[in-house]
Amino acid sequence: MLTPEQIEGFRLAAGRLIDPINTYLLKNIARRIQDAGKLTSTAAYEAWRAEWLGKDRKELERDLAQLLGVTRGEARKLLRTAARYGYDTTLSRYPGHLIPFDANPATQQIVSAAVALAGDGLKNITQTKAIMLMDPYGQYQTLPKAYMACTDYAFQQVFTGAADYNTAIRRACSGIVKHGVSVAYASGVHTGLEAAVRRNIMGGLGLMTEQISQQNHDALGCNGWEISAHANSAPDHEPIQGLQYSDAAYEALNNSLVRRIGTLNCGHVASPIILGVTRPQYTAAELEQFRQDNEKGVTFEGRHYTGYEATQMQRRMERAIRAQKRRVLLAGPEDAAPRKSRLVLLQQEYRSFSDGVGLRTEDERLEVSGFGPKQMKQLLLEKPASSTVLTPEVIKPPEPPELPDPPKSPAPPELPKPERFTDITGNWYPDAKPNSHPVLELQEYTFNGVTYKVDGHNVVLDHDAHEKEIAELLEREVGGELYLVPRVNEPQGVPTPDFLFHGARYDLKTLRGNSKNTIYNAVAKQADQADNFILDVTDCPLSEEDIYKQAEALFRSTHTKFIDTVVLVRNMKIIRVLQRNK
Repeated sequence: MLTPEQIEGFRLAAGRLIDPINTYLLKNIARRIQDAGKLTSTAAYEAWRAEWLGKDRKELERDLAQLLGVTRGEARKLLRTAARYGYDTTLSRYPGHLIPFDANPATQQIVSAAVALAGDGLKNITQTKAIMLMDPYGQYQTLPKAYMACTDYAFQQVFTGAADYNTAIRRACSGIVKHGVSVAYASGVHTGLEAAVRRNIMGGLGLMTEQISQQNHDALGCNGWEISAHANSAPDHEPIQGLQYSDAAYEALNNSLVRRIGTLNCGHVASPIILGVTRPQYTAAELEQFRQDNEKGVTFEGRHYTGYEATQMQRRMERAIRAQKRRVLLAGPEDAAPRKSRLVLLQQEYRSFSDGVGLRTEDERLEVSGFGPKQMKQLLLEKPASSTVLTPEVIKPPEPPELPDPPKSPAPPELPKPERFTDITGNWYPDAKPNSHPVLELQEYTFNGVTYKVDGHNVVLDHDAHEKEIAELLEREVGGELYLVPRVNEPQGVPTPDFLFHGARYDLKTLRGNSKNTIYNAVAKQADQADNFILDVTDCPLSEEDIYKQAEALFRSTHTKFIDTVVLVRNMKIIRVLQRNK
């Protein structure tokens, strides 16, 4: 069947199918938000708004429907191409024993059924009414409502003087920048459009591959399976790769795996074999060399990476670059220069890391529709923005003010009440090693003694891009076992955190409010969900002093006694960690 390299190529292609839609929507709404912020009277804005609700909205929906139709057509082609590649690979191993792909009606029936099934799912998640964007208030909205909420916000902020033009644009776009274009499922769950399409196509491809393999297995009179092998394997699959198994042994093995062969980003495939006749593709010595090379890994800038960990770090850096390119596409006039500078820096870090660990760069993974090699070349020729926007000092909390000399009065000062928390910034999980573990998706979650296993419907893994970025930040700056926790849709009422980090429950809250109870309101009723919280304050308009005061107050309130640790994040940097005194 398909090789690991082919599977990865199809996975990459599946994700890229949605790029034109992502870029069209992001650039379109960014332009409209910027236009709204430039209007100087309510009358002018109302006229502009009416035009959007009429002709412009119909134009948007027409263009989007056309793009979605092209995407569905390309998805069908991709699945059929994958089926042909996989079938031909097996055919080459057993010449003269299998009917050619185009002449095999049973195979064609399997492919047609898989394409139809995937197509139905793709149609459901790529309807205009299913596509959502996050408004400035942190709520997912359908396209028309999101457009109106974002443009209303930008106009009102500038017109009332609550914010300058560039700040208003930045705040209006903040939810879209972080979460991108999303899809709403009937269950109420939201996930990124790219991830939803990729999951749909790869799920169909996996099912189709499995059925064709089983058909070939039976047609050839096979009685076993061989799992493919590749360098830098994930640790859970490395011990079993490259080996041959009887039918019963393979079924038992696959059922015991958290990540079944060929699913959940697994790059392995199983091919039908005749035990004792089919020669293994890899010798025991070659498999052992794979293992040793992976374990030996490489050291870069003082940190050791296994071969697998190095590839995972590459994937994280590639995702960060793609996300930054979208930020550049959405940037307002004053934000464009620093965001471009940040993109150049990320590109440099990516190439430096790849060269340092001996991995080739994969420019195809960095591509974003609307931001190709031409735009990147032009960006590199531009005069860089002030480097101060990238220096760590800018995004670190300010140094505490110098304390005055103690009073010389002989009377002893009144002793303050002992604090109920300790600032452990820089000493959070002190024994952990940064980048020591890959970020993994948890396949089951236990609550009140009941275990809920991922099934793609009742229990799902649907973390958005920002949640994954925060997970990677924790692994990059702190390190340790980190799992993305699945969400339970059915039965309703099962609370789940976003992460399990060092075995503890952590939930992510992105703050945008400016009231005196912003932080309290975000966490006060979450006792069943988590007892540790990561608060992203990047887009919070509160002053740093007010943010710190509100975070500290959580440890003094009787209503939030359940909270153990609070982590403050700004601009993808951990700026403060507070922990309750035991």
